Amino acid sequence: NHCDVPKRSGRLGTWCEKQRRNYEKLMAKTSSTMTQYRLDALEALNFKWDFQDDSWETKFRLLRDYQSKHGNCFVPSGYAPNPKLSSWVRGLRAQHKRMKQGGDTRLDSYRVEQLESIGFKWIRHRKWDENIELLKEFKRENGHCLVPSRYRINQSLSDWVAYMRKKHKRRSCDKYKMPLSDAQIEELES
Repeated sequence: NHCDVPKRSGRLGTWCEKQRRNYEKLMAKTSSTMTQYRLDALEALNFKWDFQDDSWETKFRLLRDYQSKHGNCFVPSGYAPNPKLSSWVRGLRAQHKRMKQGGDTRLDSYRVEQLESIGFKWIRHRKWDENIELLKEFKRENGHCLVPSRYRINQSLSDWVAYMRKKHKRRSCDKYKMPLSDAQIEELES
């Protein structure tokens, strides 16, 4: 027995969604038809006030598993085991940005702490060391560093490698000033 009724469950789902909206209004101290009596009655049934909590917890668990396997939370687009995980991660970053600007978001400080506890980074820019590690992992698995231009497993790695090749090629040209140090070149060539 449970009270986890999603919105798409017909009339009951619509009614439950209305109760959730009224509860949110009550919590925000705005006009609401939610009374203490109704609140107590629904609480006695273990009514689920935020139906999306479970899906958030599930996705967080998947992200934590990804992080423990790959050492980071940079889920590539089209990640084969779970293509929607990358979209969810992008959405988190957008929500965090909105949160920082004072906008409405479902992201709260507790969830931010949860994400940061597993090493989640709010900016997408990978540092040199992180990309080098990903390239080394690719080389271990494939025996070479020729990351395909349309690498479905990790398109951002492919883009980064292409950018590094471009920087290296242009390094010797006088008209381009794209710094790539000797140490970086040595690390890329190793």
